[in-house]
Amino acid sequence: MLLALGLLAACGGRTAKKPAGAPPAPTLRHYTFRAIGGVSMGGMGSSFIGTSHPDLFDAIGSLGGPMDFSYLLHFIEAADIGGFCTLSQLEALLAQDPTGAILNQPSALGCMHPPPPQVTPYEHTEDFNHWRYTSNGGNFDRDSYMSLFEDISAAFGNPLSYNPKSTFFAPQVDASVWARGEDLCVHPYVIPGKAHGGASPLYNAEFNPQGQYDAILFCDGQRPIWYCQDDPTTEIDWCELPAGASPASYPQSYCQSKGGAAQAGKSGPNEPLFIAGQGTHDPCYPSTRPMAVALAIDLNGNGKRDYGEPVVVNAHERFQDVGTDGCPDDLEDGKGGCVSDPSKSPYAQGTADPNGDDYDFQQNPFGTENDWRWEQGEPFEDNGLDGVPGTGDYGEGNGTFDVQPAYQQYFAVDPRTNIENRWPGIGADGVHVPQIQRIDYLIDGGVRDVFNFGVSGAQVYGLLRGLLGGSSVARFADFSSWPSASGTAFNDDSFDASLAEWSLIPRDLFTFYGDLNATPSQIAQGDGDHVGTVSQALDRFGALYYWLSHRWDGVAPDVPAGSSPGTFTDRSSIQTFPSKSLGVDRDFGIVLPPGYDSPENASAHYPVFYMLHGYGASAADMMGTELIFDGPMLSGQLRKMIVVFPSGRCCFTNSQTGELGCTEDLNGQPRGAPWVRECDSGNFYVDSQGGPAGQPRAYGQSFLELMKYVDQNYRTLASQGGEDVKVQ
Repeated sequence: MLLALGLLAACGGRTAKKPAGAPPAPTLRHYTFRAIGGVSMGGMGSSFIGTSHPDLFDAIGSLGGPMDFSYLLHFIEAADIGGFCTLSQLEALLAQDPTGAILNQPSALGCMHPPPPQVTPYEHTEDFNHWRYTSNGGNFDRDSYMSLFEDISAAFGNPLSYNPKSTFFAPQVDASVWARGEDLCVHPYVIPGKAHGGASPLYNAEFNPQGQYDAILFCDGQRPIWYCQDDPTTEIDWCELPAGASPASYPQSYCQSKGGAAQAGKSGPNEPLFIAGQGTHDPCYPSTRPMAVALAIDLNGNGKRDYGEPVVVNAHERFQDVGTDGCPDDLEDGKGGCVSDPSKSPYAQGTADPNGDDYDFQQNPFGTENDWRWEQGEPFEDNGLDGVPGTGDYGEGNGTFDVQPAYQQYFAVDPRTNIENRWPGIGADGVHVPQIQRIDYLIDGGVRDVFNFGVSGAQVYGLLRGLLGGSSVARFADFSSWPSASGTAFNDDSFDASLAEWSLIPRDLFTFYGDLNATPSQIAQGDGDHVGTVSQALDRFGALYYWLSHRWDGVAPDVPAGSSPGTFTDRSSIQTFPSKSLGVDRDFGIVLPPGYDSPENASAHYPVFYMLHGYGASAADMMGTELIFDGPMLSGQLRKMIVVFPSGRCCFTNSQTGELGCTEDLNGQPRGAPWVRECDSGNFYVDSQGGPAGQPRAYGQSFLELMKYVDQNYRTLASQGGEDVKVQ
């Protein structure tokens, strides 16, 4: 059953297609008077929770986030962990240089390159040695990427490979190995290949098909960027670091005759060199951070991952993403079948997609060719996750297409999967509109988002457009293209969501913000990036809050502020609630609307909005954004609502007693030693599969408990059971 569910979700088992003909006209739309939204990791969480529990919300707002795990996991595999030469190319290089040193010389590895863009002109690509850097919304350097991979693995399970003894660690790695810490960078953990007598080598179809080579747990991380004062355009050469020399003293000795050493920094000395070096791997820098979730193939046997040595991905059986017709474009016959002779295909005469099955988020969101998923009918190799026949690994020879079990956790909350496969039938009782028509959805993303979240959001926009029809879903190129109530078009500096013409804005919309022709100065200020410029960030929050306010127009009247509106400080607080699923108290922030405590409003109930913070932030950090909208709520320009800020941080464990703590503060003070946080910067608002300690945590369930707690302790409209409203 577990495998069947995993295959259905992870491999694109589809049930929804574009509706044919007019369905029966339902008469009622149910309102819960709840909404959920968030930014970055919170944008992910709002979509995970909202699409998994559509009966609980009227609206979902995702300000940047991976809305499509098929795309995200494909990108991780092809780009984040990709870009290496083929095995035959690498072995040819080793034949030229038996010492193996050539694998640590980037100039000699011309076969290495990132994959080309595949989805939209906005997609950026990268490779394992060159992760894209930005400081827009966080300092996303090489260390940050490693933390992200580890936190994602803790939340959902390792996305790269299957370890039957751990959902977190790379294969054949466990907590006892991990406990060695930085010693792993000096004395690496090795899985011996056959060449070294290994009885259980790590096989991989692409880079170790014979099991000949060792696999190693390697070290990486962000290095400091040093340069010599006499040559500020060039980073110091770590390849000249003498054996046994201290990396800490090396910059000064290297630059002794070159004007002395200086360290580049963000918004400081030599910022261009600093930015160029962030996210990149230097082949000679002595890295000190072990990578818990990945293994590399040690082709030259020197016990470390050299620049050209590949990282292993054994996540699924290999397949051809050619669509359910089973044939690529050049073999399609134009009638839904295949030909064996390419010259007989209409493709040879210039028809790009003869069977019309190429996936395109705008033109063909139900296409199955090149949609990053396996579907029934697509050829696959039944050789197990390692792709090598005869090794007897997971899934080999069972006659079905297999993915690693962790994928079930990803696709159980995947927005694209939930909407496409589950939403159209939910609530379709002939009386109430189904969830696909009931839930309103706001999505945005930047054209230069460091994680391609704009591209990812576009996939769900295309799906909604395909299911609901083009007139029901809008795509805006930046906020300046939103319709203005005054009739005077907005520009990049004048957008004001309170002045938008909401009668012309569909309930479901996607804003792909950022100027494609931005100047270098504008790009440096964050145009189209993860958070955007200051103006874009404010526009994003404003669009979300005003869009949400209008979701309940004509359904629930706004509540006057009354005689005692109170101050923002008086109405905002950090609270705790008892979480049965976690077994301890959990904290959250809450801001009550102006007038909540006015005597004349003692019986008034309010909509509630759950606003989820981003990666590395906290509920307290997120509460500050609400201050921007407190004045408009007071004036009646914006609907009054209770706004709740759940925590997306991981719990703490007391290293001395084993006690669990799931609040950020202890007796009014920040937690310090001996309290150790169980992940780096975020839990993604899902039930965690467990990090290095292997202890799962029910963060997703605790969020549902928080909702019940809020309804029980505050005057929410949801606590009154919602309302059925006639469909207009």
